[in-house]
Parts: sequence; C-alpha cells; structure tokens
Amino acid sequence: MMVSMIAAVIFVPTLCLVFLVSLGANVPPGPEASRFRPAPFDRFANKTSNEVVVKAWAERGVTLYLPTWLPYGLKSTGVWVVLKDGEVGSLAIFTYDSNGRGGIGTAQLVIQVARMPADIPFSEKWATPPGSYTRINGWEAYIDSGVSVNYPEYSAEYGTGYCELVDVQIGPLDYTLGGAPPLTMEDMIRIVESMEPTP
Repeated sequence: MMVSMIAAVIFVPTLCLVFLVSLGANVPPGPEASRFRPAPFDRFANKTSNEVVVKAWAERGVTLYLPTWLPYGLKSTGVWVVLKDGEVGSLAIFTYDSNGRGGIGTAQLVIQVARMPADIPFSEKWATPPGSYTRINGWEAYIDSGVSVNYPEYSAEYGTGYCELVDVQIGPLDYTLGGAPPLTMEDMIRIVESMEPTP
C-alpha cells in the first residue's frame, strides 16, 4: 500500500479501509466501503524491523499493541514505514506470513496502524452492512468477512479476491487487520484478543 496523497484501504494482503495517506498519514473522514485497497506503501516506504518502529514510537509516548498468538505458522516478515531524515513515520504496516512473504499485497496477515482522528467517531468509520460493529477485549471493533481486495497479486497468490477484515481501536491508534486464506474470522478475532502492549 505512494506519493503525495493516495486513497488507501488497509488490509492484510490488502486491508479493507480507505485512507488518504500523505507521507505521514492521517485517516480521512467518512465511512469506508467494504473494500480493501491499501495504498502501495511498499513501493516508496522502507521495510524495517518491528523493533525499530516500536522503539521510535515509544520515544514519542506511543505504545504499540501486536499479536502474541498467530496460527498456521505465521511469523513476522517485517514492517513498512516511511523513514525520512532518520525519523520513523506515523503510519506502519506490519506483515506476517508462513512462507516468508513480506509484500503488502501477498502476506497472509497485514496489520496497518495509524492514529485515529479525534473528530471521527469509530462507530462512523465503516459503512454497514455487511460488516458489524462489536467489541473485542473491550475495544471498539468492526468485523467483515469476504471483503474485496484490490491487489492483483493477492488474487493470483490466494485464488480469491476477498479477505477477512477486523478493524480495532486501541487507545489513540487504529489497527486494521486483513487476513488471507486459510485465516478465518475466528482466527482473526483470536489474533486481536492476543494483542498486547510491546515492551
């Protein structure tokens, strides 16, 4: 998932949330359609380690939550973020895969993290149906199965153009998770339930 401004939806192989992201990134107003169209962030951002982002954000007083449980042998394959003059950007896309894939359009699990604008209530972020609002671990969340993914490489890799999407707000941060087969909505919810603050 950019040059100046790009409409992007967050995803796991193509998360399903639309943002207008400029090199530093704020989420634009308005409910999002149930389509996952992450920005081509990996075409201009830098791939680095989770530790680099966790440390940089912690120095700004921002605590990241990341999964402590992952099914199907999923492992972290890196994180995409803009690095400019030694500074780590305010939007990050974490990728997880069982076969080492680290591209935003091909990783089995993608987690986009960005600050949620204070003037947009979480309950107005997504259009419904077919998805629904709920709570996971007490956090406001939105879940949607069968979300359309607009990445050709995703369809080629998984034989489908759809993903499982969970969007959850933890503190000031919005986490959009997109999951490719064989991940199910039950898996996705359990992944969110396992999310804990990074040290």
